[in-house]
Amino acid sequence: MRTTDINTQTVFTCNQLLRGELSAVETYEQAIEKFAREPEAMVFIGIRDRHEGSVEQLRGKVELMAGDPSVTSGAWGMFANTVQATANMLGKDSALETLKRGEAHGISEYESALGASELEDDCVRLIRDILLPRCRENIDALEQLNGK
Repeated sequence: MRTTDINTQTVFTCNQLLRGELSAVETYEQAIEKFAREPEAMVFIGIRDRHEGSVEQLRGKVELMAGDPSVTSGAWGMFANTVQATANMLGKDSALETLKRGEAHGISEYESALGASELEDDCVRLIRDILLPRCRENIDALEQLNGK
């Protein structure tokens, strides 16, 4: 595969992952707003901040490759936000479970990117060493909230 093809694939993949991270930020904003007076809000803020860090890193990676970074979460984000809003109305346990499923989906997206795509080495390292472990850390934090 030629370098330009790898660059194009890396930009595409990073933008796809960026949209997922933007969706996660939006979803945690909803949870923070809904549970603002609950102790869980501080955990949600920490997770949202980690997702914001991932957004910045992916955005920077796309810009470095002269690509145009995604600025919205797209259709997946609208769906995820609707699901989270519904879960928030059903209560804390439902909201936590939906957030965990979102993190698991993120892990799956990162693992798929690593396994199926031709990516530049620095992008592989970013996903493998930083972004994927963050999602796993987020699941651990959510599981601690409901004692699982």
